[in-house]
Amino acid sequence: MRLIEQLLSRYAVLTRTAAGFAVLLLLMAGLALFSLVQMTGIRGDVHVLVELDDMDVSIANTYNQVERLNALVHSFLRTREPQDIAVAQAESKALDQTVKNVFTRFGKHPLLEAHQQSIRSSLERHAKALNAAAEASHRHRISANRFFTASIPIASTVYAMGVDSSKTDSERVEQAKRKLQAYYASSHSAV
Repeated sequence: MRLIEQLLSRYAVLTRTAAGFAVLLLLMAGLALFSLVQMTGIRGDVHVLVELDDMDVSIANTYNQVERLNALVHSFLRTREPQDIAVAQAESKALDQTVKNVFTRFGKHPLLEAHQQSIRSSLERHAKALNAAAEASHRHRISANRFFTASIPIASTVYAMGVDSSKTDSERVEQAKRKLQAYYASSHSAV
């Protein structure tokens, strides 16, 4: 401490004040440079966080689409209506496009990269199963229409036989007549 006092005692007060001010300016410039470097690093980290948030939002939207598709498939399996399968197939195509967009944008992320192939193969299997269900439902509808179309003449003949046999008053004949009329009504309403 004594050494510093001896060195500074050689200079005038103005010089010592200016030197102290210069040291303060150097410290402030160093601190400003350090802050600038740290802020640049923070900007990079914020960019990574924004990208991760975008990826999270995209994955959440994809998850919601999967849930919607599952609900549509369950609806189709309950009703077997052609419009339900068309909506489910359209949703499946939209989901496939969304997944492609997510992998195009974020495919280099290690988590997505690790599961990309299994996700794609699962979506392909799901789409194939959906198409197979639609085809089976269509074939079932055609078979049912053919069956009911072919059964109309049989039902008409049986009904005519029932009308002819109604001329007898036997209780057994009356029961058979009611049964045939019920069968005719159910087959006719089904057609």
